[in-house]
Amino acid sequence: MHSGTLENLTVQMNFPAPSPVIAGLLNKSSLVFCGFSGGADSTYLLLTLLEWRKAFKFTLKAVHFEHGLRGEESLADAAWCMKICRRFKIPLKIITLNVPENSKSGESVETAARRLRLDSWTKLAEENIRSIVALGHNADDRTENLFLRLARGSNSSGLVSMRETGRLGQVTIIRPLLKLGAGEIRSSLAEFLPDFRVDSSNLESEYKRNFLRNQILPSVYKEMPFAEEGFKHAVSALEDDSDFIEKAGSDAFEKFLADGEKISFLAELHDAVLIRVLRRWFYLRCGKEIIPSFRLMERLKKELCDKVSKPRLIPLDGELFIKMAKGKLKILSKAQDSFLNESWNWKEIPEFKNTEFGWRIVIEKAQKLEKLSMKGHLAAAFDAAELPDTLTVRFRQDGDTMIPFGRKNPEKLKKLFSDAGISSEQKSTYPLLCTSEGKILWIAGLRESDSFKVSSRTRQILIFKFLRDC
Repeated sequence: MHSGTLENLTVQMNFPAPSPVIAGLLNKSSLVFCGFSGGADSTYLLLTLLEWRKAFKFTLKAVHFEHGLRGEESLADAAWCMKICRRFKIPLKIITLNVPENSKSGESVETAARRLRLDSWTKLAEENIRSIVALGHNADDRTENLFLRLARGSNSSGLVSMRETGRLGQVTIIRPLLKLGAGEIRSSLAEFLPDFRVDSSNLESEYKRNFLRNQILPSVYKEMPFAEEGFKHAVSALEDDSDFIEKAGSDAFEKFLADGEKISFLAELHDAVLIRVLRRWFYLRCGKEIIPSFRLMERLKKELCDKVSKPRLIPLDGELFIKMAKGKLKILSKAQDSFLNESWNWKEIPEFKNTEFGWRIVIEKAQKLEKLSMKGHLAAAFDAAELPDTLTVRFRQDGDTMIPFGRKNPEKLKKLFSDAGISSEQKSTYPLLCTSEGKILWIAGLRESDSFKVSSRTRQILIFKFLRDC
């Protein structure tokens, strides 16, 4: 390793100047965390920030993540980072992530590592006001990201998501090296710090990014030497296009809120603006970033143009659902089976009303069972003397069964809904009338059970009617 001081390196190395946007953030920040893996990019970034610190007077701290993936090699990386930080008198924080033990079910190693790093950055940002995080992504990383996002079907905003500045949750990110290629960085660094670390896993093509980096892009550049610069220009042009559409989305979002969050407003938007309005609305109403999938957007566009007035429930993310009713959108954040689960003493209160979905169940009494005045199964008749005073009204739960009228054996509600052509999303808008013990008496609007039915011995008949008010 070259034994010179930082001042010597400064004379011989050409450090980039900060862009006006990054300079503005550095002026406002008292602390900069530098992601420091020990590789060429992060080492060059650390030296660059040391040079910038003279002008902007911020405190610089390095952060090294030990992922627990490469055994002794990973520990050696951490030791090298400690040596460099001691040499330049930079405080270093080593964070052990232990990715294998902390991965979620079905989560790839790359995804788990990214999530754990972001969790750590978020904690540091919360503990240190006016801090920002500097990452060593370069122009080659940005090109790779372009192809990865393209393969996932991203729009222009997604294709250029690796930007010079941005926010990930509560963390402000800067990427000062995006204009420099990996080759440029290594050439600048090699003479002065030639023993920077090389992650051996980067040479393997098991991970998607490495597959692009090691196999696909080199082949493209070999056949089309102009492509490397062309991809950089394409990303820049896409960034300009994205900024324009994002501004249109932001303006439309403000109008959407002012208009009362009406479905009719969304139905008139161009698809490119619609997805950006929805993304902002999800963040406002859910408190977290949700990127609408292609499938969700196709479903929403269909529903927005549908003139059907009955409430609709669309799965959004885990326990979150979009409710479309009364011409407006709303987010329901409770689990599907807990939207409704209430006791109902029908003797004391002859009507059960649910304003959330715009329906009610009313009771009429009769001496004789005349032909019900409502079509299909929007009404059900029971023997008043046999029926318990207190019932439960709820939505379906997984595993629910009922003995349908005229049958002897129970059937799963899942099958009854399927046989009736009810979509999986619409199942949750059909209330169930049950006993307090859980026996299902009636799927309002769909099917009644064989319990407490009217017979020749019945003296008083209760007719339950299901009415949609919107």
